[in-house]
Amino acid sequence: MNFLGNVSVTPKERRNNLENFLLIVFVGAMLHDCAKVLSDLRVSSLDEKLLWNPLDHSLIHFLETHKISEYSFRYQDNRGKLHESLIQVILDKFLTYDLKTELLKNKQSFGELLTALNTSKRNELFKIIKEADVLSVKADLSNNTLFKNNFNRKDNALVIMIKLLQHKFHNRELAINEIKAAFYNIGDQYFLSLNTYEYLELIRVIRIANLALSFNDKMGFYEALINNGIAVYADSLTKLILKKF
Repeated sequence: MNFLGNVSVTPKERRNNLENFLLIVFVGAMLHDCAKVLSDLRVSSLDEKLLWNPLDHSLIHFLETHKISEYSFRYQDNRGKLHESLIQVILDKFLTYDLKTELLKNKQSFGELLTALNTSKRNELFKIIKEADVLSVKADLSNNTLFKNNFNRKDNALVIMIKLLQHKFHNRELAINEIKAAFYNIGDQYFLSLNTYEYLELIRVIRIANLALSFNDKMGFYEALINNGIAVYADSLTKLILKKF
């Protein structure tokens, strides 16, 4: 596969081929996981009476149409690599007319892109996309400073919430080792144990900060902390050991 053309092409043709190649790689990188909205996620109203179908409309359209200000967001069980099999089901939602028109200027490259998105492991473009994806995840998980400086990702609402709670915790704005306190420490370990009232009080702090977060109950809140490496379950499901507070 030679996206740039052979040695006989003119400099202008080579430049055009390069621009097309960069577009192909960019689109491939953006879309290779697009079917995860079908296979991995479940988004619904808090009472679960309304369920978002990504094939119908965008999430914003769903929320605005049904006047939903808070919603439930969950990962599906046993999702694995299912998104790779479902990509053709939803791909056309992302490949707009204008984008397809631009990509069709180089039909061979467009064909390579579609083959790559079908996860053909012998496809060179697929290998490029997967390698870049793996490096991106590794950099993100390792807190790579160079990666952060280059891409300057903004914290999502969940990370902002955790930082807010950490700030209040360190400034003793959250009660510790007091009667009915949610936070307490034994030795060098800190614990979080919420009853319904304490959970609602923490949620009130989050809402005052205007963070777009919603949890079905305190267990959902616990899972958010655990999934972000902030905490682990203690000897029961009723309390957490805080690792990074």
